[in-house]
Amino acid sequence: MTPIRTVTVEVLRAEVRVLMVGTRQVTLSVFRQLDFVPWEECELMGRVQDPREKDSGWFFAIGVSRADGSLVRTWLRKQAPPAGLIDEDGRNTLEDWAAAMAFYTNLPLIVLAGLT
Repeated sequence: MTPIRTVTVEVLRAEVRVLMVGTRQVTLSVFRQLDFVPWEECELMGRVQDPREKDSGWFFAIGVSRADGSLVRTWLRKQAPPAGLIDEDGRNTLEDWAAAMAFYTNLPLIVLAGLT
């Protein structure tokens, strides 16, 4: 005799974040036209995945410039710098990269509509 199994249907919910400027959704095309700024110089809103750039060696994010409040994009290198490398300000670049990577990975993913 085959054991009785209970079959259930579960409803799963997913959150999709989009970026709106006024009543218009920001698209990948608009994102690609934004100015680049170093990630330290902007208030980050979220991560962005650009299919054209998936093999570029960079992670991308979108945010607001601290200098002038404009919408900007930024990037973070996927590969860690060599250990012991010191930047022009005397900081350990590996430690800076690790801190940035930890911050970046906790940003919400923002889905931008558009063709690749």
